[in-house]
Amino acid sequence: MRGVRRAIGAAEAEAAAFAAARRLGSALELGRAGRVGLYAGVRGELSTRPLFDAILAAGKPALFPVMDAGSQLLSFQRVRAWEELRGGDRSVPEPVRGVAELLGPGDLIVVPGLAFDRHGRRLGSGGGWFDRTFQPGVDGGPVLVGYCFEAQMVGEVPHGTGDRAMALVVTEAATHRW
Repeated sequence: MRGVRRAIGAAEAEAAAFAAARRLGSALELGRAGRVGLYAGVRGELSTRPLFDAILAAGKPALFPVMDAGSQLLSFQRVRAWEELRGGDRSVPEPVRGVAELLGPGDLIVVPGLAFDRHGRRLGSGGGWFDRTFQPGVDGGPVLVGYCFEAQMVGEVPHGTGDRAMALVVTEAATHRW
């Protein structure tokens, strides 16, 4: 799947990012969300920059994850300008250390992945950060939304009991719901 992402040209990737942002921007789940957790794409992930700009324009708070090596969990911090993001652990852009906010009911988290399947399951990049932070069976958590290129949608991904399914997956071509 990394090769699939690498094969997407820069112009196509940029167009896809704008299309996916428009698609998620019109989703009811985003309209209902109080706060939105995002990621800053790396290594060919679908960019969230257009989505970030749309979220701020809609007057919603945008938060980005910070990797806590001690707990191996993500915490989220508010970002008001893209330029506030700096290279963090594993060269993943994250906010300069500040005040963490707990995301919960009424919030939405946009989640990256290598692949998503037709059941809302996600194949991550292997670090387990999102899986540990947002475990299945936890009541009252935020809505998780997969965000990827349509080419990353597959029939089935490997999954286990520690994997939490997405409520929906948004691509440049479709909004997949279960």
